[in-house]
Amino acid sequence: MRKKSFAALLPMRPIPSPLVLRRARESDLEALLLLIHDTIDVSYRGVYPESAIEFFKNHHRRERIVERLRGGVVLVFERTNRLIATGALVGNEILGVFVAPDHQRRDFGRRIMLVLESHAKGLGLRSVTLSVSLPAERFYRAIGYEILKPRHIEMPDGERLDYWEAWKIIP
Repeated sequence: MRKKSFAALLPMRPIPSPLVLRRARESDLEALLLLIHDTIDVSYRGVYPESAIEFFKNHHRRERIVERLRGGVVLVFERTNRLIATGALVGNEILGVFVAPDHQRRDFGRRIMLVLESHAKGLGLRSVTLSVSLPAERFYRAIGYEILKPRHIEMPDGERLDYWEAWKIIP
């Protein structure tokens, strides 16, 4: 009878690939666009009408991402050459926070928010604002954001895009 090797006795667990949180670069533009638009497609479908989904994609188009890269700080989580989460701080506004659907509910959004808030504090800001989509309301409340008032945008087809304004005092 042949003996089993020591390695064969160990349970096989996947080795997690390195995770990096870094500032986004302009060379990340296409990957950022893909991450954001894929997340909108998956996370907003069934919550918003098609016209609102297209509005969100247009709002987070290539030119807007470049503006964020040049005028603020844009962070990304990267694993194995794939962007899995992003968020930006421009002035006192946090925007463009998206986590790939297959990485949601794993703390990436909260971690990006903490770093963005810390960066805002380092800039001397005492509070930050953001717009909150319907699927993200619970998340932002859980991390201390105060929902101020409901807002909406009328879509050309008569549908509505509902969201909230929110803010947080930076501790």
